[in-house]
Amino acid sequence: MVCMLPPASWLYRLAFLTTIIIGFYHSISHADIIAGDLAPYGTPDGILNSADVLILQRIVMGNITPTANELLAGDVAPLNNPDGQLDAGDLVVLQRAVFGLVSLPPVSGANNPPVLNTGTSPTNNNPYPVTGTATPDAEVRLYVNNLLQTSTLAAADGSFSFNAILLDGSNNLYTTLFSNNTESTPSNSITMDYVNTIDRNISGSIDTDTVWTAAGPGGSNAPYIIQDNLVVSSLSRLIIQPGTVLQFASGSELQIDGSLIVQGSQTAPVIFTANSTSPGQEWTGIRITNIATSAIIDWAIVEYSLNGIQFENSQTAGNVTNTVVVPGISITGSSASETDPFAAVTVSLSATATDVVSVNYATVADSATEGLDYTVTTGTLTFNPGDTSLSIHVPLLQDNLQESTEQFSVNLSSPANATLKSINTASVQIIDVPPVPSLSITSTLASEADAFATFNVVLSFPALQVTTVNYT
Repeated sequence: MVCMLPPASWLYRLAFLTTIIIGFYHSISHADIIAGDLAPYGTPDGILNSADVLILQRIVMGNITPTANELLAGDVAPLNNPDGQLDAGDLVVLQRAVFGLVSLPPVSGANNPPVLNTGTSPTNNNPYPVTGTATPDAEVRLYVNNLLQTSTLAAADGSFSFNAILLDGSNNLYTTLFSNNTESTPSNSITMDYVNTIDRNISGSIDTDTVWTAAGPGGSNAPYIIQDNLVVSSLSRLIIQPGTVLQFASGSELQIDGSLIVQGSQTAPVIFTANSTSPGQEWTGIRITNIATSAIIDWAIVEYSLNGIQFENSQTAGNVTNTVVVPGISITGSSASETDPFAAVTVSLSATATDVVSVNYATVADSATEGLDYTVTTGTLTFNPGDTSLSIHVPLLQDNLQESTEQFSVNLSSPANATLKSINTASVQIIDVPPVPSLSITSTLASEADAFATFNVVLSFPALQVTTVNYT
């Protein structure tokens, strides 16, 4: 049987009729690939009309070389069972669909699962490159260990690629195709065994996408030792997996110019800590700079740092969840006059308290004497959530001695839900105010036969310096 193509003049008459008889076409909601939708050429509009028939005719006649998507969209015959070829039969079915005589089913093959290429396992590459093929221009989703990790669009030739983030040990990877609000069945799966061989002594900069996992060479869970300031460069990502421990040298900092992704868990948080927990050995903290791309921190503990987590750009803030920043406690000294009722010292947290924080304090004598110059003071200072600073008041005592400036100290100890920073003792100076005695004069009795009368001028206490007073 020979099926003749309709003459072009007939198609033009069809185009004219469908433009004036509106009821003879119907609209289909736009999706990734719609059966029969070919026009406008190169940018289908989601509507079936005579323009789609004209383009399909040009494809069938060989005037246009179809893309992969156009092959899928144009293959509508036989109805409900496309044969994978574009010919006159597809033109007839599409014409009937334009007139509303038939309904076209979803594109065959548009939601078929992708195909993953096999990988090489075990591997020490992380992220690991994953490639495959799928419906051209369709969304492909990557699942790692049954969790959606990322998605991408397949190229015009159907190829796609991912950089999969792997956990220690065995990882199961598969993909799906998402089209027309429907997710396909999973593709074939591949199993990748990741073996971490990254050196645990770190310094300098990270200039490529890098994944740190807890297990190290030989399977050990040794911490990553950050020996100096570490910079994640612009356009690079540092991805940290559950249970990973980072220990920072004194004064060092983690600076993010690119992206930081911390993926801890409730049972295995990522821990950022100091290489030494002795006061005075704190690391600086995590600084998300104003050129950083993103920072996502989930289930982490940040401790023994001076500044915790700092965001220089508010647009990258707010992505910290399930994370405890353990504040550092410091104390600042003061000076007071001997005549003041008390001396105050300020105790501060390096970050706002999210839990109740407490610390003990006690006065320690120096050149000032307990019980003579100040009152012995001890106690516990409690920070409620939201607090950042509190004061300790030490009562002062005035004596009648002329002295030089004296001092005592206030020491902090036994913090709870916080750590002591290098400054955990503060000095308080007592500025002496020499006492000034008061003067009084006594009355006297004298006989007129006496040569003179004597009046006694009395100081309230012995003067510490020469005292004079005029009299008349």
